[in-house]
Amino acid sequence: GFFASIGSTNIQAGPWVASRSPAEKTAAKDSGGLLKMRELKLTATLPPAPMCPKTTKVTATFLVSASPAPTSGGDGGGEVAYASAVVLSSKTSHDVPFGDKFVVQERIDLIAADSGGIDVKVSGRVVFLQSCGMLLVLSGVT
Repeated sequence: GFFASIGSTNIQAGPWVASRSPAEKTAAKDSGGLLKMRELKLTATLPPAPMCPKTTKVTATFLVSASPAPTSGGDGGGEVAYASAVVLSSKTSHDVPFGDKFVVQERIDLIAADSGGIDVKVSGRVVFLQSCGMLLVLSGVT
C-alpha cells in the first residue's frame, strides 16, 4: 500500500466502518452517497530534523465520502457512478516534540470534470489543540 511504499512500518489498518454521526448518516443516505471511516496506526520514518526522532508512531483517521452522479443508480438498483469524492485525514505523530498538541489535517477533493477526467484539489492545515510555547521561543521571549 501507499504507506509501506514511503517507508512506514508496523501498519495496522482498522476496518472501514459507517460514520457514527447521525447527521452525517442522514446526509449520506438522503443523497444516496457513501460515508466510511477508518483508523490507521503505523510507524513513519521522518526526515532528519533537529530534536526529532528518526521514526514516530502515527495515528491517522480517514473519512471518505462520495456523492452519486445525478444519473446514477444511487437508489440501490445497480452500480453507482460517483460525481465527487472527498478524503479527509487527521494525523497525530506521537513521538515528535509537542506531537500530542497538534494534528495535521488534509483534504483531497476528487470531482468529475466535464472533459471526462477528474479535477483534484488538495488542501491541508495544522490544528493546534493546546499551546506548546513555540511562539514564545520563535519570537525570542523567555
